[in-house]
Amino acid sequence: MTFFGATVLMTVSLIETTFYISAMNLDPAIMPSISLRLIYAVQHLYFIVAAPALFLPLGIVLVSSRILPRVFGYLALVPAGCFATLAGLYCERDN
Repeated sequence: MTFFGATVLMTVSLIETTFYISAMNLDPAIMPSISLRLIYAVQHLYFIVAAPALFLPLGIVLVSSRILPRVFGYLALVPAGCFATLAGLYCERDN
């Protein structure tokens, strides 16, 4: 699950970077405006999907690890809970 979360996070980052590059293209006059709107939409994916998908399994793995201190796991679970809570509040606000 940690690898899946990292893959989702990297995909969201690559999509966002692609739209930043396309925003510099002025060939159709509307392209920068479209790209900036898509960047705004993709940035919401980080808080709603990518961050909880990475931090939650990473925290679970670190809490059960014998090599690293458990505090690192709890330090990963706290932001995962915060991101998931904020995502729930954000989605509830839009409905």
